[in-house]
Amino acid sequence: MPSSPAFTLLLSGCLRGPHPWCFNTLRTHLIDYFKPSIYCQIYNDEISHDFFDKFKVDRAIVLPKSEKPSFDLPPPMRSFPEVKANNVLYMWRNVMLAFDLASSQVAEGLFMRSRYDIGYTTNVKNAVEQAYTLAPNEILIPSGGDSRGGIFDMFAIGAYQVIRTYCHLYKSIPYYLSLGHPLHSELLLKTHLDLHGIKPVRIDCPIGLCRDPKQLIVNQGNVPIPGKPHTLLELSSL
Repeated sequence: MPSSPAFTLLLSGCLRGPHPWCFNTLRTHLIDYFKPSIYCQIYNDEISHDFFDKFKVDRAIVLPKSEKPSFDLPPPMRSFPEVKANNVLYMWRNVMLAFDLASSQVAEGLFMRSRYDIGYTTNVKNAVEQAYTLAPNEILIPSGGDSRGGIFDMFAIGAYQVIRTYCHLYKSIPYYLSLGHPLHSELLLKTHLDLHGIKPVRIDCPIGLCRDPKQLIVNQGNVPIPGKPHTLLELSSL
């Protein structure tokens, strides 16, 4: 068990279900073990009181899916065929909103950024415990899933200031795009961490992405989750 009780879980994105496997692993490997404070961004057509009650969510910010990002994308813009531009903006906006909601209540200990549609293995306990030993400029990110040479963008753990910078990537996207940076989530995140002097510490921690019928370990070459129905899906299309 960690020596500090201050551990905050940030969840954002689409609830997608909720998917039983994802939430069972969330409970088994994180919530029951570390008992974090939980802060969420969620869409208004996906509110699940069962989820809120079961996991004792501290606070949630609810958005309509129709709410647009706070800035327009500049034309022309570099990107890649597999990238859905608005998805990148929505994802990082939602990450920022979940963090800002939490930071209005807590500003110490560890923060973990995650999402509703991923599941965890027992290694995630090791990841959290290792994160308590990080230097002030370090952030823990699972190995693998570094699309197009960027860095895995579904999960991260770090102290308040580091996670604040990570979660506020959204604010810097217009600036990066104005410099000609491609709109690509993993590449933007790598640039953002590099420019702010944040050092990723990588750890072996398989992460499962669940979108029926596709259920894959996405940071280990899209390996099917054992015992689950699956359809192979290219990581670049996620």
